[in-house]
Amino acid sequence: VEHLSKSNGHTAPSTPAPATQASTEVKDSEENKGISRSVLRCVALDSTSQRDKLKLNKNAPIWVTNTDDALADQLVTALEGQGFQAKCIDLSALSTMTAPPELAGLIILAPQDDTSDEFLLDAFLMLQLAGPALKATSGFVTTVSRMDGNFGLSSSTELSNALSGGLAGLSKTASHEWPEVACKAIDLSVEMTDPKEAARFLVEEALTQGPLEVGLTSAGAWQLNLDEEPVSATSDTLPLKKGDVVVITGGARGVTAEIAMALAESCQPKLILLGRSAAPQPEAAWLSALATESDIKRALMERGNGNITPKKLTEEYAALKRNREMLQNLARIQAHGGEVHYYSADIRDEQSVADIMNTIRSDFGSIRGLVHGAGVLADRHIEDKTAEQFEQVYGTKIQGLRNLLKVVGDDLRVMALFSSSTGRYGRKGQIDYAVANEVLNKVAQQERRSRKDCRVVSINWGPWAGGMVTPELAKVFEAENVPLIGLKAGANYLLEEISLPADGPAEVVILGGGVMAPESKATTPKKNTNTLSPAFDIQLDVEQHAFL
Repeated sequence: VEHLSKSNGHTAPSTPAPATQASTEVKDSEENKGISRSVLRCVALDSTSQRDKLKLNKNAPIWVTNTDDALADQLVTALEGQGFQAKCIDLSALSTMTAPPELAGLIILAPQDDTSDEFLLDAFLMLQLAGPALKATSGFVTTVSRMDGNFGLSSSTELSNALSGGLAGLSKTASHEWPEVACKAIDLSVEMTDPKEAARFLVEEALTQGPLEVGLTSAGAWQLNLDEEPVSATSDTLPLKKGDVVVITGGARGVTAEIAMALAESCQPKLILLGRSAAPQPEAAWLSALATESDIKRALMERGNGNITPKKLTEEYAALKRNREMLQNLARIQAHGGEVHYYSADIRDEQSVADIMNTIRSDFGSIRGLVHGAGVLADRHIEDKTAEQFEQVYGTKIQGLRNLLKVVGDDLRVMALFSSSTGRYGRKGQIDYAVANEVLNKVAQQERRSRKDCRVVSINWGPWAGGMVTPELAKVFEAENVPLIGLKAGANYLLEEISLPADGPAEVVILGGGVMAPESKATTPKKNTNTLSPAFDIQLDVEQHAFL
């Protein structure tokens, strides 16, 4: 106590600080009301800029996945022609494979047609396996998707192999976690059918520094730009009207609840909310009169006759809090003219989704709007993430969307897919989330081409002031100088975005506070102005401290 009452060797003032109510929510303050909107575009790679060749260890091998045998063989030949030791690797034998101590490079090729979810998981596991050997030599990682050579942004009428676009999420995340490894995502046009010519282009680009994302077509090389482009004030009116059925995944709390609220205020639709949580139940009489966390926990302890553990107390309080928040949000939506119905569902379950959607169409009519906001996180570095975590994060976004698209019908006027800035930029610990959201972006490109009368957009949101962004995570973003998107500001912006014509951009990036890109802003660590001094020293060892 004596130590804690001192600051920099001086006794702290005796005047008590004003009492404040501890907040467990991220504030939707005036500071984070700004919205920065950028549109993704493909432009010709500047051929006049000088790019250096990578300096690689030619005594270490380069692995090339054999998903496309003809192209893989030609890549090995081209690499050997430049003095490297190259070898085709069979992804189907991944479970029995061990990496050498050193690797000069890894090239992960998407299949020429029909990339699968299983392939993306195997690609992640291959990257995970090769990581230590690549870091040991400061080698390179190149992923190769097989779309249009423009990352899905060309004006062609069809877009094939959209799932292969998820490979870029591997490269972009690895670039954050493994700064010593040269990472690159290449999109090779499906029109480049000559394996020898394609291999020559790929090897040249893979062995050259920057940029992180490069498209290759027979017409040359391309790169991606983000152009700041606010929504025009003269955009069309909202393509939804009173009584239209709108399905929103992601539940009745946080971000998606705020989206539902904004839609209720704007056009009074019939809102169908799908979430993992059980449907909310009316509160018991003993609970409804209690408002604060301390009062509710005290009541729970009394009802448990002193036998409730701290862990159980925390769990029960969290469940009551979730239930209350859902009840309040549903009441708010109804108070603003929205008819709202909540269904508990695991959207990864195809049959469950089909049954619910068929019930919705039978009870309420054709589905006019779809907002796919569901998502989960399982943050771990590449070397620590499990296949099960990858599948859960990826499946919620992609299998969930696939199940919805199978049964949603052809009457949609709005399809808004909630992607993430993690997909656009990559982020430490979120390789599965980056892959999933990049797939989401490319599926949006695909759907936009086939749904001519529907506004289809994949929104790469920056972090919100709510939802999955807990108060603790908000502090991380603050330290990184990444502003949050206010709940109301983000929800109101979505209405503007979906009001654009059907031929509007399919991939946009939305950040808070007018910041263009998280990694484009140089950040300087804040100087620690606190002078710390030790309170006590203790030596720990396994013999004396068994908990270790």
